[in-house]
Amino acid sequence: MKDRILPLLLILLFSLYPFTVDAQILQHHYIDIKYVDRISKFRSGAGHDYSYEASIIAAGFYELETDPSENNRSMKHYFLFEKRYRGNITTIPIYAPFDGIIHRVSNEVQEGDDTDKQVWIRSNAQPDYYLIIHHVNLSETFPQIWNDYPKELWEHWQPDDEQYDRITMQAGEIIGYADTKERVASDVAVLHKISDQEYHYRSYFDPVIMPDSIFQRFVDRGVTGRSDLIISKAYRDAHPIPDDHQWDGYDPDDWVILNNVASPIPSTTLLLLEK
Repeated sequence: MKDRILPLLLILLFSLYPFTVDAQILQHHYIDIKYVDRISKFRSGAGHDYSYEASIIAAGFYELETDPSENNRSMKHYFLFEKRYRGNITTIPIYAPFDGIIHRVSNEVQEGDDTDKQVWIRSNAQPDYYLIIHHVNLSETFPQIWNDYPKELWEHWQPDDEQYDRITMQAGEIIGYADTKERVASDVAVLHKISDQEYHYRSYFDPVIMPDSIFQRFVDRGVTGRSDLIISKAYRDAHPIPDDHQWDGYDPDDWVILNNVASPIPSTTLLLLEK
């Protein structure tokens, strides 16, 4: 009898114990890599410096990297489009990466009648995680401005849009399209809330963020492991990006080239990544 009771008690104990281990939050890729030529590394020198910003922290806004040692590096990934898919804002779908809710929508760049949106999506399952997608032609199903950056810190601040259907989204639904008209890449960041005054960026390819089932798509395109796409903090601290680094240029060491791509390697002039 005791032999039967002990396993049952163990099962009950494990079912009631409040585990706090982070779950993998991605349920769907945010962009299909069939459109992508190469991907920049986390903590690389690609694009622009996207790291700790002392002046904003000092102003009391903490929804960005709060670790002052994470500076002078790009804490996000750029997905560089194949040349043949560039030229409009309706070709490359952007998908909801998980069941979630719109946390922020802000204008990034106005180009004629087109306005790039920076979209923050908060995970339902793991509400301390946000996926931030830059330069999106966002569907009008969602508010075009929502919970914008503090007015005193953001010169392009606008009030919340009142014309929208919902702020919720389901994993895998198309929420808009990447801007390939004015840009050559889509950029994505993951923000982890530790406390009200502590947030840290994490790589989109971090195993806590991306399950193996999604990462396999990248393996199929020649990525040998997650470390290919993530420069460790220890390495970047020991090998800082030079002060004279050309952020809008192109350094091949910052990128992982995907295989099975028919288009030629773009020239340096096509690789300029705007803020």
